[in-house]
Amino acid sequence: MNLIPYVGLGVGYGYFSVDTVSGSFIPVFATVYPLTGSFSPFVEGGLDFLTVKFQSANSLLNSTFRGTQLIVGVGAEYRFDFGLLLRAELVRFINAQLWSPGAAAGYSIAVF
Repeated sequence: MNLIPYVGLGVGYGYFSVDTVSGSFIPVFATVYPLTGSFSPFVEGGLDFLTVKFQSANSLLNSTFRGTQLIVGVGAEYRFDFGLLLRAELVRFINAQLWSPGAAAGYSIAVF
């Protein structure tokens, strides 16, 4: 077992829409992996840049929120040999005092 953990940097994009509320977010984060194999738990932290819009039937009540959220998360990730990765995690939005489960698929490249 390697005693020096691996570190990854990431950026993403997400969008949601529920009834009259929609939003987008861009997470920028660093992840620490204690294991070196295809499967590893991880701990991560970073910032989420958010835009949330509220649209009502009465245009006087329409509003937009833009801001950043400090995030920390824990989870597990599986990396296939050809770069595809699958992950499940639990993220804490510090400023909003909110926990959120998540799942993602992505592609990774090794730079170093």
